[in-house]
Amino acid sequence: MRGFFRRKKEKIPDEKILRSKYSCKYVKKGDGDKIGESIIVRGERLIVKSEERILAIPLEAVERTGEDDLLVREFDETEAERFGEEWLNSQRDKLEFDEDGMLITEKNR
Repeated sequence: MRGFFRRKKEKIPDEKILRSKYSCKYVKKGDGDKIGESIIVRGERLIVKSEERILAIPLEAVERTGEDDLLVREFDETEAERFGEEWLNSQRDKLEFDEDGMLITEKNR
């Protein structure tokens, strides 16, 4: 029983921490305008989806994180949109869907 309490704590990778801190939140600009919803962190960018587009916003633009939202300062939207499209296209190449629109995984091939 003593060994249980002395066990080393598992180191959580930084990417997992970023994912839990930044994912699934509403993203707003400094002026309060809603940009979209954060879906994942890839590299040094926050991937944000909206009805119109996908953005890959640099993490350094994140000013504040709340329980349900993120506030970002000004960033290069053209560059963020370009990186967002590149990310989306790279994901489309890897994902396969069946005729019902369900994701095909190794289990159900």
